[in-house]
Amino acid sequence: THIRASSWFETNGYFEEAIQHAIKGKNIERAVEIVGHARHNLMNRDQWHRLDRWIRFFSPDTVQQHLHLIVLRCWLELWHSYRLDLLVQDLETADGLLEGTKLDTGEVVVLRAEIAAMRCVFSYWLLKPSHGINLAEQAFRDSPVEHECTRSTAVFGWGPLYQMLGEAKKGEQILWSYITNERFKNPSSQARLIVSLGMALWPEAETQKLKQ
Repeated sequence: THIRASSWFETNGYFEEAIQHAIKGKNIERAVEIVGHARHNLMNRDQWHRLDRWIRFFSPDTVQQHLHLIVLRCWLELWHSYRLDLLVQDLETADGLLEGTKLDTGEVVVLRAEIAAMRCVFSYWLLKPSHGINLAEQAFRDSPVEHECTRSTAVFGWGPLYQMLGEAKKGEQILWSYITNERFKNPSSQARLIVSLGMALWPEAETQKLKQ
C-alpha cells in the first residue's frame, strides 16, 4: 500500500517519495509530519527549489491549515521567491494557527523561533531595530543548534539592526565572530552572514572592510 511505501521511503531517507506516497494514501497528516522533520536539512543548504516542489504537493487550503507547511511557505517567500507582500500575510496566518495548535510545547517554541527570525528581518525594513534585535535573540535562543537556517537568519538581522541603532561596531563584531569561528557549517549560512556584514558596513562607508 501507499502508506507502507511511504514508511519505507522515509526510513531510508527518500523524503520526497515518502511525502508523495503518504498523500496518495490519503494520509495528509503523515505527509505534513514528514515535511516538518525533513525540511530543516534542506533549508540549511538553501535547497529552496526542492522545498518549493514539496509544498506544491499540497493544495493551497491544506497549506493554510498546517503550521509546518505555512511556516515553510514563509521561508520560501523570504529566501526563494522574495514575495514579501505574501510573507506578511502568511506570517499572520502562522500566528493564528499557533494560537489553536495541538502540537506539543517544545515544537511550538521552535516554530515561534522560526517566525521570530523572519520577523527580525522585517524589522530592519520597518525601521524598528530594537524590536528586531529582541526577535533575533528569541530566534537564536529557542531554535535547535541544527536549525542553521533559522539561526543564521537571526544573526543576519543583528548586523544591520545594530547599525541602524548607531552601534555598527557591535553588529560587525557579532558577524565576524560567526564568520571566522565557523560556528555555522553550511556555506549558505556563511554567505548569509557576509551579505549582512555588507549591509552593516555600507552605510558606514567602510570601504576597506567591504573589500576585505
